[in-house]
Parts: sequence; C-alpha cells; structure tokens
Amino acid sequence: MNPTTIECPACHNQRDPHAMHAPESVPPHFQRMLQAQKPDWTPEDDVCEVCINEAKASDVEHMIMAESGGELTALEREIIERLRAGGKIPQNIAEMDEDENLSVSERVADRVANTIGTFAFSASVLLAVSLWLWWGMATGTMYTQPAFVFGGLSGALGTLAAIQNPIILMSQRRATRRDRLRNENDYLVNLKSELEVRYINAKLDYMLEKISAIHENEMAQSK
Repeated sequence: MNPTTIECPACHNQRDPHAMHAPESVPPHFQRMLQAQKPDWTPEDDVCEVCINEAKASDVEHMIMAESGGELTALEREIIERLRAGGKIPQNIAEMDEDENLSVSERVADRVANTIGTFAFSASVLLAVSLWLWWGMATGTMYTQPAFVFGGLSGALGTLAAIQNPIILMSQRRATRRDRLRNENDYLVNLKSELEVRYINAKLDYMLEKISAIHENEMAQSK
C-alpha cells in the first residue's frame, strides 16, 4: 500500500507522492539551483513540486533582474510570487474591480453614464424639448413670454449638461482604470506563459540530450 505522504529530501516536508518528481526529469540548470537553495538535496534524490516552483521562481527573478539592470517592477514581483506559489493563472483583476470594492458614487456614475449613452435617452431629451416647445406654442407663452420658454429650455439643457459631464468623466476614469488592470492582467498571463514554456523547453532539451546519450552508448556497445 502506498504511503499517504512522503518526505521531500530537499525541504523535508511531507508531500503527496504524486507531487514528487524524479531527479532525471529536472533540467541540470534547475538541479544546480535546487542544490544551492537546498544543500541537503542531491541530484540522485526525488524532489517535490514546491521546491521546483521555488527554483523556477528564483531563476525567473535572476533572469528579469539581469535584463532590467537589477530592478523588479510590482508586476514582476507578483508573477514571481505566483510562480513560487504554484504558477496559477492570475484571476481577472479587471472583472474583480467591476464587481467588488465599488463605492455608491462609482456605481451611480456607471449606471448614469450607461443610460446617457443610449438612444432611448437621446430620444427622451428630444421628446421633452418638443413637448416644451409645443406647450409654449399651444398656450401662446412662446409669443407673450419668449424669454421664459427659451430661457427655461436653455437653462434645463445647460443644467443637464453640467450634471452629466462630470458623471461621464467619472465613468471614463473608471474605464481607463479597468483598461489598465486588463493590460496588467494580460501581461501577467503572457509572462507566466512565457516562463512556463521556457522551463518546458529546458526540460525537453535535457530529456533529448539524455536519450541521445543513451542511444550513442547503445551504438558504441553494439560495435
């Protein structure tokens, strides 16, 4: 019967057997990093996925720091921590921004801006102006007190513009923030994918080298 957990020779923590990797599946570059981080570990020992993730995160950190001159951005630190935690794909923080942590004014601004930008709102304003002018003509007020009719119409439209412009600006500012969050989220996903492909390529190159060495050894023995 297989044990429920086994001890990882590198970190000495109890791990699920399915989370352990054979040493021959770890590329030499990561083996050296593991030996530097875990002095008790040798290339003949199995290693858990957590330790491999730590080695991958350290490799990425060294690579980014070498390319950027020793500086890491907040996004790069976040992707490194995600790799160290298991390499999970980031959540859509843009959608989280839309659904959570919104103040009442932000929710109202979004709803009002969405309403203003519809054909129904434009038709409603046009209908209201038409009814106002019709009332002025039907009652004769347009002829006896034109300043009241047109002044009232101008004041109402000016007030509407004065109210809706700041609301539209608030909504646009939120839209800009959402776009920035989406771009950051896309950057995290793309960077994570690139780093995972880099690790897989290193692993494949290592396996191909081992297969080639075994094949050459067999050829030499057959001679």
